[in-house]
Formats: sequence, C-alpha cells, structure tokens
Amino acid sequence: MTDLSKEPQLIYIDSHGYDLADIDDTCKKMLGTAQTAGNGVALIAAVLEMAQVGIQHTVSQAKKLLPEPVEFPSDSSSSDDQPVSQH
Repeated sequence: MTDLSKEPQLIYIDSHGYDLADIDDTCKKMLGTAQTAGNGVALIAAVLEMAQVGIQHTVSQAKKLLPEPVEFPSDSSSSDDQPVSQH
C-alpha cells in the first residue's frame, strides 16, 4: 500500500503545478483570498443577471398595463403643443 502522506499535494495556477508544501503561508493566504473574491464576484454577477431578468419582466408587465398612447398632431409648429417628457 502506498503512503499517501508522502505524495505532494499539488495546486495548479496558470497550468503550472506547485507543491503546496513549498508555498509559504503568506502566498497561501493571498491565493485563498483571491479564490474567495473570485467566487464572490461570480455570485454577484449571477445575482445581477437575475435582477436584470426581474427588471425586464417587471417592465414588460408594466407595459401591458399602460393606456393607449396619446396621439399628437405631427404638423403643429408651435412648441406649446409638444409633449413634455417627465422622468
């Protein structure tokens, strides 16, 4: 039977393998922090994507509830007759 404790624990970064025992604690912490942050960014991206879908659905539903649009004469030259956009 092979003694597993003597086999190196490898981690791969940019397609290069590194023996975990050869990496100092500061580097391990930095790599762990980067991995955690990357996972957090991926989670936030997924949440934002779902929020965008929700926003689009809400706008789609709101458009169904709008009344018929108001028709304005296209040949009026007076600026008083132009609609005012409210935001």
